[in-house]
Amino acid sequence: MPDIITVKNLVLVYADGTKAVENISFNVQEGEFFGFLGPNGAGKSTTIKILTTLLRKTSGSVTIAGFDLDKQAAAIRKIIGVQSQETTVDGDLTGRENITLQGHFHQMNSDIIKKRVNELLSLVGLEEAAGKRARKLLWRNEKAT
Repeated sequence: MPDIITVKNLVLVYADGTKAVENISFNVQEGEFFGFLGPNGAGKSTTIKILTTLLRKTSGSVTIAGFDLDKQAAAIRKIIGVQSQETTVDGDLTGRENITLQGHFHQMNSDIIKKRVNELLSLVGLEEAAGKRARKLLWRNEKAT
């Protein structure tokens, strides 16, 4: 299978001289599950932030699905998804607002977002809870377990 991610000699040095990522190289094949493990401070989160276009690398090369990170970051943002180990739901927003916000992050058209949010809420059976603050929903789930 072809590589879906290719990282060669990736480096990120902060303005203060701190080397957050130092010469990392790896490939991920299409269809392969990929986990990034290592001790605290090893540069895992920083590398993922570079791959998802949230941080700019200092040097090295990255391609994702054939798109060059330096030249085609917008195309990469349209196709990539990340699941963080921490919940990234804003407790002050409703369920509907949290999903809508994600659509805006992905630069979706407002009419498409509205339609897709309704589809997703229906798919997971949360239409009735969509208007409730996420904080309330999370609290109830934690108490139930």
